[in-house]
Amino acid sequence: MNAQTYIFASDIHGSISATQKLADIAEQTCADKIILLGDILNQNFSIEHNDDYQPNLVAEILNRYRNNIIAVKGNGDNQQTQSKLSFPCLNPFHLLPIASNKRLFLTHGHLYKDLFPVQLSHKDIIVCGHTHFPSIEVTDQKLCINPGSLAYPRNGFRASYGILKNNVFKIVNTDGSIFRQHDLNISMN
Repeated sequence: MNAQTYIFASDIHGSISATQKLADIAEQTCADKIILLGDILNQNFSIEHNDDYQPNLVAEILNRYRNNIIAVKGNGDNQQTQSKLSFPCLNPFHLLPIASNKRLFLTHGHLYKDLFPVQLSHKDIIVCGHTHFPSIEVTDQKLCINPGSLAYPRNGFRASYGILKNNVFKIVNTDGSIFRQHDLNISMN
């Protein structure tokens, strides 16, 4: 059984309100790790006027958690993003071992569709963002989880994040309601 608590957020895009919510969630759950699935500081899409876009303040808040953050590069993250953050954020993927010989393949979701840079087993789980909408599904016999976007959800979904505790992955809306959950001990095949 996995005793660690992991919080997953994707596509923050420099939103100060989403980042403050993430910090609150991390504190409330006593998260061991915060997993950032890319597109951390960049706005990457046009919004005419958005006071919520505060990349310097977002970086300041996230840097407080630098020792507990694992981050992967989104399609909008670049060297300028890295220069503001005191934790690595430009790796295209990260393999995170969890209980029961499983690993989480963490990536943003824009690079690896069919071919992966490492050999994945049937026990490995793909966790990505990029689409801005939450899902738990099986694709090519792999469990794929997307926590959605904490800042800018799409397709009518609400802002959401992921939490993994005791081998149960939950996608949670910011009002605390559970969108989807999956026990990682149970196969979806």
